[in-house]
Amino acid sequence: MTITFWDYMGLGRPQWRGESSLAKSLFFLVLGSPDTHARIRNAHVLNLIEELPLPSQSEGLELGSARGLSLFWLARRHPQWQLVGVDLEEEWVTISERAARRGRYDNLTFRHGAAEDLENKGKYDLILCIDALEHIQDDYGLLVKIREALTPQGCLVIHVPRRRFDQWRWLRAFRDHTVDGHVGEEYQAEELRQLMESAGLDIVTFRQTFGRWGEISFELNMLAWRRWTLRNILALLTYPLAVPLGYMDVARPPSWGNGFLVAARPAKSEATP
Repeated sequence: MTITFWDYMGLGRPQWRGESSLAKSLFFLVLGSPDTHARIRNAHVLNLIEELPLPSQSEGLELGSARGLSLFWLARRHPQWQLVGVDLEEEWVTISERAARRGRYDNLTFRHGAAEDLENKGKYDLILCIDALEHIQDDYGLLVKIREALTPQGCLVIHVPRRRFDQWRWLRAFRDHTVDGHVGEEYQAEELRQLMESAGLDIVTFRQTFGRWGEISFELNMLAWRRWTLRNILALLTYPLAVPLGYMDVARPPSWGNGFLVAARPAKSEATP
């Protein structure tokens, strides 16, 4: 276990320097990310990354970086790494880039762009794709580009949701919960394995996330998911319970869960020379 409870609680905190609203800045400074789902999945990802035998001077890229929770933590943990976050949402890129500059994260940058535009063959030691692949129409094509962009010993770390209709839910109201932008019907374990292997990636680690504690934490954070204003109010009220519950999912990874966490390397026959 690499991510301590205090690391977990601090995820998202560096973003306070990027917010233009005083209220948001204070929230992020004191409480970190208000999104427990993002906090939990990024903590799982960071635990896995710290297990990987990556070079001491790695180059890393996150596709669909959003607020860059993992990138900010890695930039402080590994000051010798060079890290880049790419996202289609210009607002997130602006906030994250401003936070990195003001916080003097000299090894971390953000840029606006689409994951599908990835090129840079054989460049990266680490590529992250955290709850982004399910938003890509041609997920196979993106995985091929990722494989080509990795160094021969580089590693892809992805997190994706289990197929929605097969997920375990705590409250009845979440049985038809949907997320805007998801393409198709998310993933099943064997389907995901076959997809990655067909793209020329050898799976190193395959785990599951968001067991009962993680799902309960998420649902408490999103109680009124159909009504945005009320959802924000209830998220603040349930924060003292939802966030610690989420860490239980990280501290004791489930054997079965609503998410998949995978690390993979280019297959030897496919590795970029």
